[in-house]
Amino acid sequence: MKIIEKIALAIFVVLTWIAGLTFICGFFNIIPVEDITSAVEFMFIHAEYKIIFLVIAIICIVLDVVLISYDDKKRKPIITESEKGILEIMPETIENIALIEVGKYASVQDITTRMKMKKEGIIVNVYCKVLPEVNICDLTRQLQDKIKERIEKQTGNTVKCVNIHVKDVKKPKETKTEKED
Repeated sequence: MKIIEKIALAIFVVLTWIAGLTFICGFFNIIPVEDITSAVEFMFIHAEYKIIFLVIAIICIVLDVVLISYDDKKRKPIITESEKGILEIMPETIENIALIEVGKYASVQDITTRMKMKKEGIIVNVYCKVLPEVNICDLTRQLQDKIKERIEKQTGNTVKCVNIHVKDVKKPKETKTEKED
């Protein structure tokens, strides 16, 4: 979300709160309904207040439309063009390629992947847990090489980097004999 959209959203939220509190105060007679009615009538009698109210109303309507149609999760595909046509590869496809490659390692578990497309190439982030007996440095180097190689081979796109985030060491499950001791 751009900074201007955040500011506009904040203004919209404040205006919504003011309107909501006004209605609530009128409903419970905290502010007499006659006073609210008088304030509204006053705004519509004076031309400068009409214009201000109209501008605020238009801003609120535009913000409603923008916010309803805003999709933060919308992710754009990687598009490759050739003389035969275009190829669109969705980010989920690249994430799944990385997930499949990491899944080949039994010592890596609870895996999630995310990717970003930058001018320099694809950035892949892998989040995982590893088993206790694993050499994390060796494993991550292998994973980085294999993921980069697989994505570049399957998509024809350059991978700038593969970041491995080891969240934790997975605790081994207790066996029946360990529980009995």
